[in-house]
Amino acid sequence: MLGKAVCAVLAVGAATAGAWAIVAWAESAHGTLSCSWPLRVRGTATSTQVGLARCYVRALANRDHAEMAAVARDLPPAHITTGLFRYSSDARAGLATATFTPNPSDSTYLYLTVRFADGTIEHTGMLNMVAMGGDSQWRMDIGQPGEPAGQ
Repeated sequence: MLGKAVCAVLAVGAATAGAWAIVAWAESAHGTLSCSWPLRVRGTATSTQVGLARCYVRALANRDHAEMAAVARDLPPAHITTGLFRYSSDARAGLATATFTPNPSDSTYLYLTVRFADGTIEHTGMLNMVAMGGDSQWRMDIGQPGEPAGQ
């Protein structure tokens, strides 16, 4: 009897884990990725934009190429190079501060300044992919042809 109960609990657990994996995949493929990562937030941003910034800083800190590709804009496809990780050690230095500044002339673009705990500052941005003809989802404006290696 105990064996059946354990099997049932394991089956429910596996089904729940599978469901969460599908939700995470759907959000990353069809929505804005959101992560849990310590980040001080300033300025005007939605919870969606803050969640994406958290993923970005986490990808930097962990030097995670897959996560960096997931947060980068994908129209045109991003080129994830080692240059995009130039702030990795800065991201690991402690609590970073993300300052969000809306673009006054374009609601699909947001300026993002990240001040890392060691004082290093990165200027980048976020783009709602609807501006590029895609679905309404925010992505980091990084890894595009013609940009400096760290952008």
